[in-house]
Amino acid sequence: MPAPGLAPPATVCEALATGPGRARFWAESAKEVDGAITFHILGYEPFVERVLRREEPTAFALTNCGTESSFTLADDGAGARTWRWR
Repeated sequence: MPAPGLAPPATVCEALATGPGRARFWAESAKEVDGAITFHILGYEPFVERVLRREEPTAFALTNCGTESSFTLADDGAGARTWRWR
């Protein structure tokens, strides 16, 4: 049985790779149009980042203030979920 609070890769990927997921997880609004995500966070000036890779439900990468943030998600088959961010 998975530990409380852990989510399967598909759920985590949804929070990273979709506008509604990003709005629930880390932004007031983060809609994507043609691979560009416009983030609205805590009343700051909106900013745009680009999607670099999308391999749902196991990987997602985007630009982040001039660098790359990539997320790799995995389920070990024993109920433990792992994710790696670089």
